[in-house]
Amino acid sequence: MQTKLGIGFIGAGNVGVTLARLLQNEGYEVVAVLSRTLEKAEALADAVGARNATDPMTVVEAAHLTFLTVNDDSIADVVPKLIGPLDGKAIIHTSGVHESNVLSKLSDEGAMIGGLHPIYPFADVVSSIAGLPGAVFGVQTNNSKLDQWLLQIVNDLNGTIIRIPPRGKALYHSAFVFASNFGVTLYAIAERLLATVGGDRTVLTRLSTR
Repeated sequence: MQTKLGIGFIGAGNVGVTLARLLQNEGYEVVAVLSRTLEKAEALADAVGARNATDPMTVVEAAHLTFLTVNDDSIADVVPKLIGPLDGKAIIHTSGVHESNVLSKLSDEGAMIGGLHPIYPFADVVSSIAGLPGAVFGVQTNNSKLDQWLLQIVNDLNGTIIRIPPRGKALYHSAFVFASNFGVTLYAIAERLLATVGGDRTVLTRLSTR
C-alpha cells in the first residue's frame, strides 16, 4: 500500500489511538505521538511504530498533519507550545465544540488549521476501531489543500462529511446534543404521561419500535 501523509498525534486517548491505528491501516505513516500520560504515549508509539515525542513541537516538526486529540479544555493550553515557524504544516483539532479559529495563532505562524470531528461515541478503543469507519465527520477549514487532505482521510475511512461554515460550530454542536440527548428526555416524558393514564413501559416500547 502506498504511504500517504506523515501524521502525528498530540493526545493518546481513545480518539487519538483509534484514528492513529485506523489511518496507519490505510497507509498513513504515524511519525510521532505525545501524551501527558507516558504509558499511553509509549503504548500508541509501539502499536503504530511511531516516535514517542518529548514535546508538542517535535510532533509538528515530524509530521505533515498533526492531530490535536486532547480534550476540549486542553486545546488552548497546547496552542502556545506550538508557536514557531509552521510554514507547510497542518494542525487540526477533533473537537465538536471549538471553531477552527481556536488555532488561529498557529495560522499566523504559517500553519494550515482546521477541525475534523468524528461524530462517534468512542467508548473504548476496540469498539471504536470496529465502528468508526463509515461514520460522519464534521470538517471545518478555509484552506483548500488541507480540505483535500481531510476529504481524503474521511474517504479512506468510508465516512461522510458535514462541512461546517465559519461560526457554525455552536449550531452544529447543538444539533447533535438534541439528537443524542433529547430523544432520551422525550422518551422519559412520554413514559410518565402514559403512566398517568394507566399505560406501562411495554406499551411505549411497542410504539417506539413500530
